[in-house]
Amino acid sequence: MRIMMNSVVLVAVFSLVGLKAAACSCVPCDGKSLVEMPYVDAIFAADVLKARQVGPNKRTEGRIWMEYTMRPVEVVKGKLGKKVIVKSPFSDAECGVTFKAKTRVAVAATKQSEGGLAVNLCTHICWANPANQALLTLKTEN
Repeated sequence: MRIMMNSVVLVAVFSLVGLKAAACSCVPCDGKSLVEMPYVDAIFAADVLKARQVGPNKRTEGRIWMEYTMRPVEVVKGKLGKKVIVKSPFSDAECGVTFKAKTRVAVAATKQSEGGLAVNLCTHICWANPANQALLTLKTEN
């Protein structure tokens, strides 16, 4: 009874202060190829030129995002310009992916309705599959 009462109090506190709870939960890739995933619009290796935090504001619906400027160096899927902007949630609790500036990374991204690309942890973990690693000939840091 005491545990249930504490839970009710916590829910009430979160409701009053307007905090959003988030948790990342992904379906395993189970050997699936990134190329075959219908929601993966771009697969590429890129040099991360810049990383910046965006939000919280109205445009980001009160959330914090990371925005990465990247230069694609090898493209497996998708049409990309000389530079691309890739967004990801700031928090790993919201399935965010963190890239460091001045590194070469493997990216599997989805086109956003407002333009640009987005990555999340649920797709990113598929790079652990050796078949997906073999898609790229260049060495990456992730």
